[in-house]
Amino acid sequence: IKAGLDEFVIKGDNGQAEGIEYDRLWTVLIPKIRQLSNDQIQNKMTIAKLGSEIEELKQGR
Repeated sequence: IKAGLDEFVIKGDNGQAEGIEYDRLWTVLIPKIRQLSNDQIQNKMTIAKLGSEIEELKQGR
C-alpha cells in the first residue's frame, strides 16, 4: 500500500493485500486530523489578515 500504512494491511499467503485493519487506523489518523484542523484555523486567520491588508491598500492607507 503506497499510503505509508503497511502495518495496517492484511496480506494473504501470496503477499497480496486483502484488507485493512480499519479499527487500528485511528492511532494514526487522529493526530493527522488535529494537524489539519490546526492548519485550517491558521489558514483562516491568514486569509482574514490578508483581506484586511487588501482593504487598507484599497483605501490608500
